[in-house]
Amino acid sequence: LPIDFIRCFCPEGGTVLDPFVGSGTTLIAAVNNNRDCLGIDISKEYCELSEKRLKLEYQKINDFF
Repeated sequence: LPIDFIRCFCPEGGTVLDPFVGSGTTLIAAVNNNRDCLGIDISKEYCELSEKRLKLEYQKINDFF
């Protein structure tokens, strides 16, 4: 679901803001679609989870190139 909104409303190279980051799915969609991203959450656990998922995603992208 977030991929369509990201592609439609955020230009490539733009920044996606997710004020309820949760597990980071929107941020990962942003990274995979050449957008910068910023996630915010009140829960420390969710912030840590999304950070871990983003690091794994960036690693996969860097390993690919």
